[in-house]
Amino acid sequence: MAQAASKTCEICVSSPGHNYCEQCDQLFCDGCKISHLRTKMTKNHTFLSGPNINPEVKQYCKEHDENFIYYCKECNSSICKICVIKKHKSHDFAEIKESTEGIKNEVKMVIDMKMRNLQSKIADINQGTHTYQADVQKVIQAIKEEGRHLKEMIDKKVEGLINTVKEKDRRNVQTLQSVGNELKTALDKAKEQQKFYQDTQGIKDTTKLLQKLKQIKSQIDQIEEMKIPIMPSVKYAKKTVAEGEIGKLFGELTFGGYNCISKADALPIGYNAYHGKGGIAILYKTSLQFSVNEISDINSSRIAGIELKNQSYGSLFIFGAYLPSDDSIENYKSELNILDNLYTYYSVYGNCIIAGDLNASCLDKDRPMSNDYKSKELLKFVSRHHLLYAGGEIQIKVPNYSYITKQTMLDYILCNESMYRKLRYYEILDEGEISSTSDHLPVVAEFVIDSNPHRVMNSCDKLPAWHKVSDAQINEYKKLLNDPVDMLIDKMRSFSYVDIDAINDEFVNILHTAADIAIPKCGFNPHTKPYWNADVKRAHDNERSKRRCWVLEGRPRGMHFDSYRMYKRAKSEFRRVQQVANEQYIQSCYDDLNETAECDVRLFWKQIKRFKGRSSKVYPEIVYENKVCNTPESVANCFAEYFHDIYQPKDENNFDNDFKCSIESTYNEIIKTCGVEGEYLPGGLITEKEVTELIGQLKYRKAAGHDRVQNEHLRHGGISVVKCVTAIFNIIVKQGRIPQNWKLGLLVPIFKGGTKCKTSPDNYRPVSLLSCVLKLFESVIKARLNGKFLTKKLFLVRLYSYFIDTERKHYGFIQEIMDILYKYYLHEYVIIFMRDGVFPTKQSWKIIVNNTVDKVQSDEWTRRIQSDNNFSRFRNIHLSVKVPDFWKCARSSREIINAYFITKLLTDIPNNTGSTCELCDRPFLDVYVHACCSCCGTQSIRDAWWDFIIERFPLQLFVELYSYDDEHLYCILLGKHITTVNIDTDSFLSLCHVHVALCVAEYSRVTRRMIQ
Repeated sequence: MAQAASKTCEICVSSPGHNYCEQCDQLFCDGCKISHLRTKMTKNHTFLSGPNINPEVKQYCKEHDENFIYYCKECNSSICKICVIKKHKSHDFAEIKESTEGIKNEVKMVIDMKMRNLQSKIADINQGTHTYQADVQKVIQAIKEEGRHLKEMIDKKVEGLINTVKEKDRRNVQTLQSVGNELKTALDKAKEQQKFYQDTQGIKDTTKLLQKLKQIKSQIDQIEEMKIPIMPSVKYAKKTVAEGEIGKLFGELTFGGYNCISKADALPIGYNAYHGKGGIAILYKTSLQFSVNEISDINSSRIAGIELKNQSYGSLFIFGAYLPSDDSIENYKSELNILDNLYTYYSVYGNCIIAGDLNASCLDKDRPMSNDYKSKELLKFVSRHHLLYAGGEIQIKVPNYSYITKQTMLDYILCNESMYRKLRYYEILDEGEISSTSDHLPVVAEFVIDSNPHRVMNSCDKLPAWHKVSDAQINEYKKLLNDPVDMLIDKMRSFSYVDIDAINDEFVNILHTAADIAIPKCGFNPHTKPYWNADVKRAHDNERSKRRCWVLEGRPRGMHFDSYRMYKRAKSEFRRVQQVANEQYIQSCYDDLNETAECDVRLFWKQIKRFKGRSSKVYPEIVYENKVCNTPESVANCFAEYFHDIYQPKDENNFDNDFKCSIESTYNEIIKTCGVEGEYLPGGLITEKEVTELIGQLKYRKAAGHDRVQNEHLRHGGISVVKCVTAIFNIIVKQGRIPQNWKLGLLVPIFKGGTKCKTSPDNYRPVSLLSCVLKLFESVIKARLNGKFLTKKLFLVRLYSYFIDTERKHYGFIQEIMDILYKYYLHEYVIIFMRDGVFPTKQSWKIIVNNTVDKVQSDEWTRRIQSDNNFSRFRNIHLSVKVPDFWKCARSSREIINAYFITKLLTDIPNNTGSTCELCDRPFLDVYVHACCSCCGTQSIRDAWWDFIIERFPLQLFVELYSYDDEHLYCILLGKHITTVNIDTDSFLSLCHVHVALCVAEYSRVTRRMIQ
């Protein structure tokens, strides 16, 4: 090692060493310095010169006695060149100077960001304090102005209100100042660390500098940024009252974020109230994004109402009702009539919700313990307006009552079918869940109101061009994600309960914000020419530039004007370059086709499809339920209503209760088994390793869902995104609830093609694009539940959970499956599956089903043949009758052959091929063709059949049938397909079969009569 005290050259050990090599850590004389710099390996070394140089002693690797020249990012330590080979070969490392510069910039960025955040919060505190104090002064001034008008009467009241305001002001300002002082203290600490950071500029040893920067960064991270408390607000509502009513002279002083409208029960004189005076109130937040107006024209002290309104959604009316609880039916009917009139009037202008204590029950189970007359009146009201209630259409869990004393359902939240679709949550809180002195249980409902739930997503929206990004842009994207994602993770860990919807929305916003800044955008431009390249672009820009110059000079014409001449030359050059580019593009297309046609047929047709012009993706007008939808919004809503109606089965009561009970038992057993893990997911919490592996398997350039998050947002996010996604997934598993946005999908209707009508929604197939984060979550669950036994049990759990929520609509589907299994004696496999979780493989199940179905059908046919007297006759005809040449062309059509034999079974006419008809003296090849299509003896029946064809079916069918000869027409009568479309095929075939039977029977009767 070099000795700092030695002043002689360490190479020649004779001359004085005044030159210190920073890389070799040695002293050199002038001659040795020149030789050292001439060497190829050391020509870039740097020296410190001077007679009194005192080089700092560098830190060495204790294991290998070498200088630290690298910094390992994964191990967070300095390493030498030997350490790189032996211990850190596959690690991510860089030169120690480069790492120091990176950490230096990172520390500076963290300090600046921390200071900006603190200063911003201090400014918000100051601004909020000033605004609040200004509001306080306004309120005080308003109180004083009213007090001066009636000084003698309200001096005491004024003083009391002012003291209240000042006291509240003192406390709130004290709280705000306390928070502001703590933020200032944090700012002072940040400034102190900034000073330490500035002092590090003089440290030359990179290792010490690295340690110092780490220490500063650690101190900065320990500085807490207190959250700004909710800014207090104060308002004073003036009130005009009579002079004698001192208590009503002043408005109500409020400090919270809620408003309330209420009505007290007007009791008659001499009325004894056993439980005190009642009333009705509606409490709402002042921060609602709706304008809230009280409905004042309600002529009842037991009913209150508000209107929630905004420009995009419209109006929503909420009525709170407290109907009479006494035995007077007239009083109850009177209040219910008022509520009926209100609903009838306001439901014209928007959806209505009725909530409150209705003091009657809509459920049959409560009739013996409630007033039967009131219940009948309430049921009439509910049925008249098609309202849905708990215990009926709205399914609820236990408890199934709201009145504790008699355990009856008296409290309801009533809504129509439209609002029921927006209902996400309805529950009656059990006794003891919240503090309440009432003998009625709280009823809670959640409605999700979207101002425009069905909208057209623009396919030309610009998305991040992930396929064009560079490594620098990816690194910038990761850096922009680090701090916001870390703050989001801290927020999730700081609270025992978090709003998963808010967390998911914030995570999505973070991803989009970082991508908008760091990643370039691209969008599909349907008007761009495929041959357009850089040369064409330059020629086009030059042509437009010359044209602008020509226009600015007044559009002169003639080649003697320079601007006109240069513009024409530029235009001619642009057209030439454009034509050359187009020819090159076409030639490249032909070359690709020639190459792929020889080596890959699949790729060849793919190229053909790519070169073909694409049809428009804009949907035409849609006609549904006699409504014509021709705007994008109306078409979107039309498709939504159509697909919603499709998935609502009409059969609501056809379900096997025993099967439901068995499924419920299995469901509870699985929940109990899975609950042993603690988080209702086998294997414990989801780990970052699992998420990392599955994110790495995500495919590029896949369609995004409703949240517009692509797989690339997750794959390029780095470790910070993995940590955040893992935390979100674990919260979802713990709460048992997924974000609301994950339940939304982009519905893309795909036309089925062919000659189908494009204006009918029946001819479109829906494809739903779901959230990529949701798909990742499903992949994690699928990877965790990889056992066959647990996967099949989980299927039952998910199936049963879905049926619980949609019990009234979907039970018929299971019943149909069970009916089929019982028919073919396959239900034992389902019973074994529910009991043991064992089910045959896909191939085995296919063989079992085929063999069982064939055996059951064969046995059924055998039974029917043995009991059918006509079968022997049919079999004899089938064996004895030789099919004429005319029928050989129809052997491929099974239904025509069967119809031919059935026709022979209907009559005893001998088929004398090549005979002459005894009724009309016309020759024929087949007696049945002749009887149904040309014989005079059956003319009246044929005329009636043609009249039916003309009256009931389109003219095109008549023209088609009239153009056929007798043999072809007879094939049509027996069931051969026709070319005319958009007709009722079943009705037509039924009419044809009846016509054949009538003609053959009539021909047989007339023939037998002539013979007799």
